[in-house]
Amino acid sequence: MTRRLIPDSVASRTLAVLLLGLLGSHLASMAIYADERATSLFMTGGEHVAERIVTITRIVENAPTKRRPAVAQLADGQDIVVFLAATSAVGPQPDSHKGQLLQAALAEHFRSNPPRRLNAGYARERPTRQAERFSNSATSDAGYFLASVQLSDGQWLNFSAPLQRTLPVVSMRAALSFAVMLSGILVLAWIVIHHINRPLKVFAAAAARLGTDVNAPPLPMRGPKEVRQATAAFNEMQDRLRRFVQDRTQMLAAIAHDLRTPVTRLRLRAEFTEDPEEQAKTLADLNQMERMITSTLAFARDDAAAEERVEIDLACLLDSVCGDFADVGHKVEWRADEPASFTGRPNALRRALTNLVDNAVKYGEPVAATMAGCDDGYLITIDDNGPGVAEAHLDDVFRPFFRTDTARDDPRGGSGLGLTVARDIVQAHGGRITLINRPEGGLRQDIWLPRGRAPGDGR
Repeated sequence: MTRRLIPDSVASRTLAVLLLGLLGSHLASMAIYADERATSLFMTGGEHVAERIVTITRIVENAPTKRRPAVAQLADGQDIVVFLAATSAVGPQPDSHKGQLLQAALAEHFRSNPPRRLNAGYARERPTRQAERFSNSATSDAGYFLASVQLSDGQWLNFSAPLQRTLPVVSMRAALSFAVMLSGILVLAWIVIHHINRPLKVFAAAAARLGTDVNAPPLPMRGPKEVRQATAAFNEMQDRLRRFVQDRTQMLAAIAHDLRTPVTRLRLRAEFTEDPEEQAKTLADLNQMERMITSTLAFARDDAAAEERVEIDLACLLDSVCGDFADVGHKVEWRADEPASFTGRPNALRRALTNLVDNAVKYGEPVAATMAGCDDGYLITIDDNGPGVAEAHLDDVFRPFFRTDTARDDPRGGSGLGLTVARDIVQAHGGRITLINRPEGGLRQDIWLPRGRAPGDGR
């Protein structure tokens, strides 16, 4: 479940980290700003109340003793409670940061003429002591400023005033501003990240192309230093693979060519063999060797050739290949539903289809070939009526020189390279070959090729 929540691509992960970082830093800065703003506004309200307390205290203190209750009552109002009492209305205060701030602010205002005793504090809820007097005060979500000042005659002048509630830090305007800023940053970040990630996509496409076409053109050397270094390493690797394949192909061609001479000598010697049965067996083996050598040379020649990719019609190509077999008397039927435009190497594809149709003709006439378009490509199906292939060998038959027991006993058997060559050609065009034993008997060869230009087309 957790893995599903994690973005899959580098771009989305980078954007997610950037988004979380921006949100985290913005929330942290807003929390710090909100705390400082709340403290500042709290002290502003406290300073205002402290000034009123000092003013009222001086007026009451300067009034005659008998007139002080009346003066205090005149100062008593809706926004501040003022009354005289024999004791302080401010009880013991817990260790409160806000209470300490209010105590310090009030003491600062009384610094020029300090009273005998001074008690100040903060209450979150409406004070309950002397409730018959405090209940007259207005309610406040921000709390209450409590103060008790001892006058010169020993009486206590008690105060309770609601503090002003601070406005919320996050307003609609601030949220809209942050959303616009975040959107702009994300758009710019997406453009930059997309530009940075482009070489990764190029490398992925080049790696996929390299698996099908080692002769593909090298990657262009551009971009930042690290990208150029990676591009140079990739091009060097491709060049080494190309040289390795060329050396292997040349060696294979040389070996196959050199084998022609001893095979020719053996054929001449077999002609002078007196035993007809032994002569026939020897010539059959030599013919098989000759076919293998010819196939190997053709395989090496086609592998070394760098045929140009052109636009072709697969339907016409299938029609031509099947028509060639039908012209020499083989029972081959074919049908193509629609034209199939494809960019590839025509001679190589012709050889691949020829090998596949020839394989079907050898072991199971009549043969039926069809071609139809599918969502992502073209599907060519070649059905025969032969014995099929054992399920355990459906993949093995693509190995070079691998032949099933049926093929070994059949004098029409090939060299064992036909399917190998066909698969290599189809894979080089971005396609695949699948063999399936049909329920009604025979073997089905499915050839899928992608629409349009195949991978590895460097033009």
